[in-house]
Amino acid sequence: ANATVSTVALDPPLFYAKYLHWTLTTNLSLFLLSAQVAAAELSVSLFVMISNSLMILCGYAAASLRPEGIDEGSVPRFLTSKWVFWIFGMMFYVLLLNALNRSVRRAASRNKQHSRAFNHLFFIIVLTWSLYPFLWIAAEGARLISFVGETYAYTALD
Repeated sequence: ANATVSTVALDPPLFYAKYLHWTLTTNLSLFLLSAQVAAAELSVSLFVMISNSLMILCGYAAASLRPEGIDEGSVPRFLTSKWVFWIFGMMFYVLLLNALNRSVRRAASRNKQHSRAFNHLFFIIVLTWSLYPFLWIAAEGARLISFVGETYAYTALD
């Protein structure tokens, strides 16, 4: 009995490790920012990390969705749209920024040095992380840039 295995390459390929890497590193960074720098309560740090994880999960779902392989009769078309997941991811991003800006900033304000450090780090996070949705739109969303260009752009942002 000879068995053959065939694989179907995704075009363009999806690197699962990128999303796993983001989940681990960004949650670690957010934990250090909220719990260590700002001395926020654990519940606030967990809320920030959960919002972050859900944002990344939505991005992964949107990027991995291949609607051409789904039988349109079995699933409503709007559920197969990567843009629905992208919108949910952006909603979690807004929740994340709101929690950082309000709850974590309030905790950091108790100490002048911590407040200054938090403000600088928060500015860097908002500035750099806000570029990712635009890159996702151009690369994985609308396919306006090549896979190689996408890889270079994500590498530069990371």
